[in-house]
Amino acid sequence: MPMILLFWKTYDNKCCENLFAICESHEEFLVNKGVKMIAVCIDYIGKIEHVKPFVYGHDLEIEVYVDKNGDLKRIMGIPDAPYTILFDQKMNIYCQHTGYCAGTQEMLCEKVNRCLNDMLSRE
Repeated sequence: MPMILLFWKTYDNKCCENLFAICESHEEFLVNKGVKMIAVCIDYIGKIEHVKPFVYGHDLEIEVYVDKNGDLKRIMGIPDAPYTILFDQKMNIYCQHTGYCAGTQEMLCEKVNRCLNDMLSRE
């Protein structure tokens, strides 16, 4: 099944808005389709002790990791956050998006649906 990988920062309002909007869409429309979502916090000063209260305080029901040294961000060539990647079922990048604006979550849902349809048509 497809997977959404979202890079974000706890202190950046646009990152948080993006995270919350995509999490809401994930819970409402995508989780029942088997789509996995993982958020990677790239606060370089952030530690898991800093991020845990944020995640629990906002009742985020997704996997959250901290890229404390920035290694994953560097390896994947992520320019800045917010940055969203949609992987297909074979973990190939289906699409990616940098930044946030209202409606990003709807665009992502549409792309997930296209990805799912592509998967079904290949079977």
